[in-house]
Amino acid sequence: MNRILLFITTLLISVAVQAAPADWARAYRSSQLTVSNNTQTPLNFPQEVADTTTYHDTSVNSSRMTTNTVGLYLFVVNIYWAPNGTGLRTIQIRRDGTNIIGYCGWPAANVVEPHQCSALWYEVSSGTHYYEAYVYQTSGADLNIQGDDGTLGVAWFAIALVGD
Repeated sequence: MNRILLFITTLLISVAVQAAPADWARAYRSSQLTVSNNTQTPLNFPQEVADTTTYHDTSVNSSRMTTNTVGLYLFVVNIYWAPNGTGLRTIQIRRDGTNIIGYCGWPAANVVEPHQCSALWYEVSSGTHYYEAYVYQTSGADLNIQGDDGTLGVAWFAIALVGD
């Protein structure tokens, strides 16, 4: 199921990027991130694959993708949680730090290998807004999100302008 979701997500972002090749960005994490139990945590993405329109900044507010133009945007975030079979895992895409616009969540029962989660959402942005990915887990202890080198597709956040 996760491989199918990854394929669909990759296909959607590829279509979006082809539809608007001048306006897109993809940022990623190269190191793992420890997420505390029972804590909403914004994900920082300090590296970029590409950023054609200054949606993302690697040094200031690297958790954010910022829109400055009215339009229809596609947001996609992908992560892998470390193996752990206890509790709940969620990922959210939020507008301006509070409004949840995209969500993925599931119980982690019997998870014995890294578990992928992707969330995607289309949003009509009315101008300047910022978007972030938040994660949450209730394993009873700290739990890691895996990092990558930008080619594995493990921990990343992307935005594409797909229409006016």
